[in-house]
Amino acid sequence: SEQNPLALLLADTLHAASLTVDTFLDGDSVKNMMRRANKMGAAYALILGEQEQQSNSVVVKNMMTGQQEQILQTQVVPYLRK
Repeated sequence: SEQNPLALLLADTLHAASLTVDTFLDGDSVKNMMRRANKMGAAYALILGEQEQQSNSVVVKNMMTGQQEQILQTQVVPYLRK
């Protein structure tokens, strides 16, 4: 999808900050991607769609609580480290 290059750039940024990252770039539905992240034991899932790309944001989903929050892409590392 159009968001793949941005998703890879974001993953590189997180990796550089010593955060563990896995990316799902295939054509799977968001629901299936969330299931995969849950099975992997991910603490958070980042959702980057067309709307998020346009607003320079990303949706961060806490996989334990199910809470979602939209934050600026530049704030992802500090957000995940808190």
